[in-house]
Amino acid sequence: MLCVRGTTYRFGHIVPSSLRTALNRRKIWFSLKTGYQNEARKRASLLHTRT
Repeated sequence: MLCVRGTTYRFGHIVPSSLRTALNRRKIWFSLKTGYQNEARKRASLLHTRT
């Protein structure tokens, strides 16, 4: 999931139900450290494959 917070894009990934109690989270957010949508999509795609 890609979203904008202020002027910076962020990538959100849903935590699997088996890990939610250990991490105490339903979703993890990563800053993509860019304000450009095309660059954010590229970085989000790389993060999606890693997670």
